[in-house]
Amino acid sequence: MALTFSHYELVCTLVDNNGDRSNLRYILTAADDTAATTDAATIRNALLAVTNATLIRYNINKIFAEDGDIVYPAAGVQNEDKLLVNVLLDAPGYKTAKLLIPAPKITLFTAPTGPGAAIASNTNILRDYVALFETTAGVALLSDGETVQDPVVPGSGDNIVNGRRISTKNSGPRLS
Repeated sequence: MALTFSHYELVCTLVDNNGDRSNLRYILTAADDTAATTDAATIRNALLAVTNATLIRYNINKIFAEDGDIVYPAAGVQNEDKLLVNVLLDAPGYKTAKLLIPAPKITLFTAPTGPGAAIASNTNILRDYVALFETTAGVALLSDGETVQDPVVPGSGDNIVNGRRISTKNSGPRLS
């Protein structure tokens, strides 16, 4: 079992005169990047011919999916159980952002049971995850296009303010 290429999709974001947005998703039949780009242009042109809304953005996504049966994690692994990590932003003043990690591994906490099972530990794997968003060496931006401040002492995780376990509402299993 592995994540393999499944298909391309086009997501078009339209805005109306109130600033309300609508996202339209199209599953493409294209077999490669070039065909997906051509098909997306065809869809956008046809869409603009039938709507008064303004197309403000589009994404062409390459979708990867599990190619076999899904092996579910062990009992007790729930996505509504999250690790909330507060990190320092690379911005003037003291600004923080929140990162959420669903179904966090117990090794991210100071203890496997008791009160420590709710307090994040500044471990290498947590620092590596936060580093994905750092200004200098990061490979991704936070949702607002911001970055996490680089640590003052490299590898120390001093850009992590704190973290704790939280629980969010579960809307139940998806019925397909």
